[in-house]
Amino acid sequence: MRPGYKQSEVGLIPEDWEVKRLGELASVTAGGTPSRTNVRYWNGDIPWITTSQVDFYTIDHAEQFITKKGLDNSAAKLLPSGTLLMALYGQGKTRGKIGVLGIEASTNQACAAISLGRAVCRDFIFYSLASQYETIRNLSNTGNQENLNGAIVRSISIVLPAETEQRAIAGALSDVDALVGALDRLGVTVERFFVQRMKTKWGSCNPRVASIRLNSELAKKPRECLEYIVVHEMVHLLEPTHNQGFVALMDRFMPKWQFHRDTLNRLPVRHERWGY
Repeated sequence: MRPGYKQSEVGLIPEDWEVKRLGELASVTAGGTPSRTNVRYWNGDIPWITTSQVDFYTIDHAEQFITKKGLDNSAAKLLPSGTLLMALYGQGKTRGKIGVLGIEASTNQACAAISLGRAVCRDFIFYSLASQYETIRNLSNTGNQENLNGAIVRSISIVLPAETEQRAIAGALSDVDALVGALDRLGVTVERFFVQRMKTKWGSCNPRVASIRLNSELAKKPRECLEYIVVHEMVHLLEPTHNQGFVALMDRFMPKWQFHRDTLNRLPVRHERWGY
């Protein structure tokens, strides 16, 4: 076993991290739908969210609204801004998607509301659940429809560092999210990105599934260094080796990339050496 790591139910993790069930970190509830036949329950001023709006981003508006009577006479609940939502079921790829309320709102019964306790970074949990999207979908119960439920959501494993590191990792992931969107000029799609502690590299990628993995220590480095690693790994999705084509793309999209590489290579965790 690698020094500084330990075996866990999800594999090797840093020795000072732990594995928790989501139900240990948050309460998980579902919403409800007021009767459609009662006109007094609809077209009020309370936002009512359905799974069609849960799509890995902040939900800052509603497409439907209910009244106070509709809220009081259904299983719908008024949730504060910042509550995480997970789609329990829905059309196509909806099941397992995660979002975060940017407004006070209610939801239907197809949404699980995840209300986190203190000492847990919401954005870290958001990115952790988003990174497990396919795994969570595979947890669905069997039957005529493959759905998630509250018990399944509570059972999801979360690999948890200390809160300060949670916040640093979440901040880095937020930066990466923005960078990936801004760098779509590279003509490559990143399906998933992950952050974890890495002993010998600043980053890696898997061209087969279009994923990028980043060292959590990048959260403590200048944003330019983080951007260099993101661009480096995105270019690797186009050019898997450090050939002349790779160098040409790096020169095109980040002219000062060698300066940022040398900066990182002077630090304790070193990026892999390569020549060209």
